[in-house]
Amino acid sequence: LPKKHPVLMHCFSGSAETAARLLKRNTWFSFSPLLLREGSLSMRRAFASLPADRLLLESDSHVSVSLEPLYGYAALQLREEISQVFSLIRNNLYSFLNA
Repeated sequence: LPKKHPVLMHCFSGSAETAARLLKRNTWFSFSPLLLREGSLSMRRAFASLPADRLLLESDSHVSVSLEPLYGYAALQLREEISQVFSLIRNNLYSFLNA
């Protein structure tokens, strides 16, 4: 793919190092509730390493749970209110779709 072509990493579970390489390729990263599972330290480091404008949150992994805890986690990590995280994720989705 051309470097300018937008890429979405669905249910991203990679490392911060992988995320850094992919970020150079016009990539957005979608995280599922798997981020909250015990043993997800590498995924959490990746989440923390990414710019807020490249984050998305999703519910369609194989784990069927509420997204509220995921948005709560994101709010804590980003030091924002949950309402701000909702707006951020919506804006990021629009940015991806219009890239």
